[in-house]
Parts: sequence; C-alpha cells; structure tokens
Amino acid sequence: MVIVSAFLSVGVVNDDFLKKLEAALARGVKVWIAYGMGNQGGGDRDRERSPDWTQAKSGLERLRKKYQDIFQLKDMGNTHEKILLCDNDYVVSGSFNWLSFRGDKGRRIRYEDALQVSEPAIIDHYFTEITKRFGKT
Repeated sequence: MVIVSAFLSVGVVNDDFLKKLEAALARGVKVWIAYGMGNQGGGDRDRERSPDWTQAKSGLERLRKKYQDIFQLKDMGNTHEKILLCDNDYVVSGSFNWLSFRGDKGRRIRYEDALQVSEPAIIDHYFTEITKRFGKT
C-alpha cells in the first residue's frame, strides 16, 4: 500500500486509523507513506509544527519504528501529490488529501476529483516512481 498526501491531520491519522494500519502491518502488509508540502508561501511549515500535524506524525513514526522492515515513512519536503495505491489492484490519483481530510457533512460541499486506474502497467509505474523516492523498496 502506498499513500502520498501533502498534509497530515489527527482528523484522519487518529487512534482508529493507527490501529487499522498496525493490524495491516502485523499481517505483513508493506506500507509506504509520503507527506510534506514544503515551506512555499511561508505558512506550510507553521502547519507542520501545529499540534494536529505533529501528533499525526508522531503516531506514524511510532509504527515506523516498530515495523521498520515493512513500513516506510518519508517527509518529501515538497509534495502536493495525493495518491493511493493498493497492491496491483488500483492506483487513485487526484485532489483528495488522504491523510488530512475525512469529510464533514456539517460543512459546505468540498469538491475533490480523482481518477482510479486498474491497469497493471500504470500501477507498477506509479509504485516504482513513488517508492524509489524512499531510497529502498
């Protein structure tokens, strides 16, 4: 499983998410998570220092240390990508921040767009291109 999301939030990376992620890791699922928007515009690094971001990152770091052979976590420093890849089944690329926005029926509609692709060659291309940024696969 590969997740790339520019932002982190405990609204998504909460205890429930971390328990489910740990259960997958305990089953031997290999996971790559990349995040990080960089400091363009000045405010993004302030967001990364926020309690919301740091708590989400801390939970992911705890699991990375425990499952270091199968869980890769990387601050990309400057990515605005939003990608979800599951095995050889599919890759989703679009505008939805997988690790920072859960959705909220009480808020105005927030339009997001994404494309899901199930073509094995395209999935493999995404997997290779993303995971090589981690330095090992």
